[in-house]
Amino acid sequence: MKEQNELHSFIHLFICTDRMHKSYVDRAISEFGIHRNQHIILMHLASRGDLPSQKELAEHLRVSPAAVAVALQKLETEGYISRSNDEKDGRFKKIVITEKGKDTVEKSREIFRKMSHYSIYPTWNISLPDRRGQDPALRMTWT
Repeated sequence: MKEQNELHSFIHLFICTDRMHKSYVDRAISEFGIHRNQHIILMHLASRGDLPSQKELAEHLRVSPAAVAVALQKLETEGYISRSNDEKDGRFKKIVITEKGKDTVEKSREIFRKMSHYSIYPTWNISLPDRRGQDPALRMTWT
């Protein structure tokens, strides 16, 4: 029973941490004027040496090619990327990250570096719930 309570507490803590992380990222990238999914696509494009096709991007993100097309259209409209027909295959759109997109990627990387500093390097001293079932998230301290 104690192990189940500890596991439940750990899972709860993990979920809370994940929600806090998403909330922090959403607030941090809100200045860029793009949605989280568009931001994920932009960061993925920037991390690759070769830029993927929409199909490859959709497979990587596990979404439909149509969803990727909509996100890319919004990124293009907002000036984060530009697309042009590939010289070899007119059906393929070549994606290029614009200066605005590169600036956003660099600012995002700085945000993530700061987040890493606060979330990876410190160690947590977490007290597991006592018999009254208190939430361990309320009793976290830096060590």
